[in-house]
Amino acid sequence: MSLNNLEAILGRLVAQANHYDESNVAFFSLANGTNLTTDLGFFPRSVIVDNHTSAYMAFPDAGDGITARFVPPNQPAVFPILQHHRIARVRWVAPPGKTEPTPITSEQAQIVFLASPAPVGQGVASQAPVTRWNTNAAPATGAQASATQAASAGVTHIADSAAGVTVQTGTLTSGVQFQIKDGINVISTLTYASPAVAGTSVPAGPFGPGLNFRGSVGNSMTLAYSAGIASLAETVNLNGYDQ
Repeated sequence: MSLNNLEAILGRLVAQANHYDESNVAFFSLANGTNLTTDLGFFPRSVIVDNHTSAYMAFPDAGDGITARFVPPNQPAVFPILQHHRIARVRWVAPPGKTEPTPITSEQAQIVFLASPAPVGQGVASQAPVTRWNTNAAPATGAQASATQAASAGVTHIADSAAGVTVQTGTLTSGVQFQIKDGINVISTLTYASPAVAGTSVPAGPFGPGLNFRGSVGNSMTLAYSAGIASLAETVNLNGYDQ
């Protein structure tokens, strides 16, 4: 056997091993209504879903390839991937007997595909359940977009993903700050400028999943633009959990 042939065989063995490496993971933040079809570079064997949207999600490869498994609106899910290929597929469709609503594109779902057949924390002694939440706002043009997770005694809010967008409806150049607040205290600020071109959208993020903006015990948590601007339509969307 020639050296070139041996190197080629070793290369294929290494690639095959990588495909089955159970440490492989792939993270996605998927906007409501945006389908996903992508080569992960490894064979996914399970998936974790946080569906923080008002729509149903379908995972064809978690079923028999024809009949999908579905995740209802505003629900989490963990299940195995049964079809053996590297392509991750997600569709925004409702199961039989249900109706898929019109997409709200500011809403997002967080998805983790794993090469491991059992995600960490699954199949072991359960811990106290995590309370997840979503808050969002899409007021009329000119109004300030501000979404708040209300304060609760003894509870700490932790934001792990945030997104926003402004859409210019006129010809007024404007700037606005994108802020996360712990109670009334600003803990993160980014400034965005909107050009004076009608129809121009300026996204903020999406940031996360994986953010760790921890509030104070007993405080509310807010995601907001700093002001309403006459020619801007603003939208914000904040996801998190409680401790």
